[in-house]
Amino acid sequence: MKHGIVENWDLMESIWKHIYSKSQLGLDSREHPAFLSQAVLSPKTQSEKIAEIFFETFEVPALYIAPEPLLSLFASGRGTGLVLDIGEGVTTYFPVYDGFAITPHIRRVDLGGHEVTKYLQLLLRKAGHIFTTSSELEVVRQIKESCSECVTSETGVSLQGTTVDYVLPDGNVLKLGAERWECCESLFRPQNIGQESFGVSRDVFDTIMACDLELRKDLFSNVLLSGGVTLTRNFAKRVLDDLKKISPPNTTLRLFAPPERARSAWVGGCVLASLSPFNSMWITKEEYGMEGASCIHKKAMLLCVCLELVCGTRRKQQGNHQSEKQTNKQTIQ
Repeated sequence: MKHGIVENWDLMESIWKHIYSKSQLGLDSREHPAFLSQAVLSPKTQSEKIAEIFFETFEVPALYIAPEPLLSLFASGRGTGLVLDIGEGVTTYFPVYDGFAITPHIRRVDLGGHEVTKYLQLLLRKAGHIFTTSSELEVVRQIKESCSECVTSETGVSLQGTTVDYVLPDGNVLKLGAERWECCESLFRPQNIGQESFGVSRDVFDTIMACDLELRKDLFSNVLLSGGVTLTRNFAKRVLDDLKKISPPNTTLRLFAPPERARSAWVGGCVLASLSPFNSMWITKEEYGMEGASCIHKKAMLLCVCLELVCGTRRKQQGNHQSEKQTNKQTIQ
């Protein structure tokens, strides 16, 4: 898989078979519906191929495929917000208002954790530390997750000249200097790795500003972080710092960084699939038999209605959300 697109279907199918195997879930696929998430703006043909495999090979009774950022928003209990989702290969800017995705302004950039890892690999090579094999690249990924951090207005000066030690699998100690924050800078300055996008903070701002004027206030005050890359130390603070500099005066900025955000799409999918309003959303084996793989697209818009119904009920039960109690104009929660 590259940038959220399946490149080898035989390998992908073997992974799914392993998941169903006795050593993993130990489930009979014919007895359980399958709920999958995938990257936003993936090709329709990919969803159709997934449907073909799950209905014809695994013989599931029902199937649904949902966009990951929408599930992350649902997991947070919100029906409105701008989801900044950064996965291994894709960054998505996903504006939602009252449960409905603002489709014309969804943005997707082929930049994610893998690119940060590869950039760290390059920086380490320049420093004389060579990691070339796939297993060594995995070590670089672990170094990134353990030691990297983002530069903020508060930490910029203090990081200069500092080093941290990382113990390699062979017992040797690797001293990391500027590499540990320079690799993360590629998210905010993609030109460092040869990409033409403006970086995550600017893209968040541009996505919100592209939406209708009356929606912007709610989107600026409900920026939700999702995906493992956003767990990087000081990532949320850096995004907030950048947005303060470029947003209109007196803009209320609130970033929500739930601790479980590395798997928030999974959490949202689990909860959503278990709720009774979702029962009508499943694509059944009978529907697939009558209409073919294209039937997987027909209930996509209804998911938004389902989400708003559930989130609206949640809001009534919970009263005012915790974020509404904040008085500061710029916060991270």
